[in-house]
Amino acid sequence: MFMMYFTIYIDMRFIEVEKTRYGWLNRLLPGVTRIFEDKIIIVAKAETEKIYLISKEMYHIYKKMEKHPYALGFFFAEVDGDNVKFSLGTADKYAKFKRKAVVVNKFGEEKFLYKRNIMKKHILRFTQDIHQDDLVVVVNKNWEALGFGKALFSSKEGVEQQGALVKHISDKGFFVKH
Repeated sequence: MFMMYFTIYIDMRFIEVEKTRYGWLNRLLPGVTRIFEDKIIIVAKAETEKIYLISKEMYHIYKKMEKHPYALGFFFAEVDGDNVKFSLGTADKYAKFKRKAVVVNKFGEEKFLYKRNIMKKHILRFTQDIHQDDLVVVVNKNWEALGFGKALFSSKEGVEQQGALVKHISDKGFFVKH
């Protein structure tokens, strides 16, 4: 059987945008736009908007290029209407703010990296700014980001409930396992 393979080169166009355009992301992760501080925001549009952060120097080099790369700079998030998928690199940077975070034990870390939800017995502590249905960053005891989850509890009300307290959204497990 004859098989043919094709390599498709996508000539991606990046557009510089104002930092204020994505200020609404702070509703999902308070203060997340602080990551933008010394960077230029560029967006590649296809079916979705892919947001990248880049230095001024790198942006000037990009503007002089004849061909345009598929990706450029730090991949921040992908936006599709109201649906936002923050990159795992963003989780790393956001974990340093120590906001909207759930710290898990070793067993919880392993479970989460295998796409499992976080139970009460997995949680060592959490920040006091979490409300039910919030997007949270899940970290290990060393504050290394493992990924994102959805809070099924409120830190103000405590965690007396049984079952899952953080619903798995995304994790770094793929990179760890492969």
